[in-house]
Amino acid sequence: MTALAPPVRRRPAPAGLVIRTLLARNLQIARWFWLIVVLAAAAITLIWLQVTQPQWSVLSWARQAVLWFSFSQAIVTVTAGLPAYVAAGLTRRAFARGAVALQLIAGVGNAVVLVVVMQA
Repeated sequence: MTALAPPVRRRPAPAGLVIRTLLARNLQIARWFWLIVVLAAAAITLIWLQVTQPQWSVLSWARQAVLWFSFSQAIVTVTAGLPAYVAAGLTRRAFARGAVALQLIAGVGNAVVLVVVMQA
C-alpha cells in the first residue's frame, strides 16, 4: 500500500501578489481622491451658481485631474514599489507584469467612476 502524499500548497503567482497588494493600496488612495474631487466640484459649482450662471460644467474640467491622478499613481507605483518588491525577492519582470495589470485595472476603474460622476 502506498501512503497518500500530503496536498501540495500552491504559491500564488508573483504578478498576482503584486496586483493584490498594490490594488489594496491604490483603492485606498482612489477613495480619498474621488471624495475630494466630488466634494470640491460640488462646492465650486454651488459657489459659482451664487455668482453667475455657469456656461460649462466644473466636472468637465475635473476630468483632467483624473487623467493626471492615474498618471501620477503609475509613477509612484513604479518608483516607490519596485525597490521594495525587489528587496523582498520578487523579480523585476513579475513586478512589471503586476504593475501594468494594476494600472489597466485602475484606469478602467477610474474611467467607470468618471462616467458615472459625469452622468450624475
